[in-house]
Amino acid sequence: MNNEFHQSQNYQKFNEYQFINNMFFGAKKTETIKVDNTSVKDLELVTKMGQEFAKTLDLKETLQTSLELIIKRINAQAANIFLIDNDKQNFQCIASKHQAYLEDFEIPITQGVMGKAALMKQCIRVGDVRKDVREIAEFYFDLDNKTNFTTYSVLCSPLIVSDECIGVIHCLNKKTDNKLFEESDRKLLETLSGPAALAIRNAKMAKDLIVKNRIEKEIEIVGEIQKTLLSQNIKENFPIAGINIPAKVVSGDFYNFSELSNGVYGFGVADVSGKGIKSSLLMSKASSLYRCLSKTNFSAAGLLRYFKYRNL
Repeated sequence: MNNEFHQSQNYQKFNEYQFINNMFFGAKKTETIKVDNTSVKDLELVTKMGQEFAKTLDLKETLQTSLELIIKRINAQAANIFLIDNDKQNFQCIASKHQAYLEDFEIPITQGVMGKAALMKQCIRVGDVRKDVREIAEFYFDLDNKTNFTTYSVLCSPLIVSDECIGVIHCLNKKTDNKLFEESDRKLLETLSGPAALAIRNAKMAKDLIVKNRIEKEIEIVGEIQKTLLSQNIKENFPIAGINIPAKVVSGDFYNFSELSNGVYGFGVADVSGKGIKSSLLMSKASSLYRCLSKTNFSAAGLLRYFKYRNL
């Protein structure tokens, strides 16, 4: 009897142990991982955009590539890119697809959905422009009249680089029956605008660097020409010599010397106020006049009066 009782208790304890063990340490059912096909496509597009942008640093080509990829994925009727001109405080359209005449307009950075997107640094969706607030409806009504376009729905995402808005991507009308964008489209454009902004900034920097290098090269050439306007030192026994070391590549410093007659020498020294290109141009004008006049006019006072008369 006691033996049966102990066996019953042991069996009960074993069942309790097995229940607890299965509850905490038992094999779990294998969960099926579902991959969103849309997310995969978006990731592939971001990767493709990065690859396309890496092929060129040409700003125009980068902008057109950006719009082509974005229009295709968003399924938009038209799209354009506006960059901010900080000096003029307005948006300037520098690339557009399927909407004409935008390059002719400069839009203040406080106007429309573009102004709000840039200010808030967030991608904005206007589901139906005609049913939106009066300010937005009037803005697109006016813009449509100028561009021969009809706007139904808008997506606008700021181009953010290092927490600075450099412009916006503007998509118009989804190519569906109702022509209206959805919230998923807004999130997608917000994702795509990141690599686009970085590529545009890099291309713009490359363009500015090319322009800067060209200007610097031209200034170097001007500096070399300017040196030829100064009197050249004579290797023979000559009592006068000169040297000009500009603070920049070019300068407004000037000197000239020559032998007027046997044992008689004339020289002039001048310094144009300021530095750089403007001063060097004034110096070149003064140097040419001095070389010409000093051959016949030996009076320093007379030369100075003439230069003063010519506002030099």
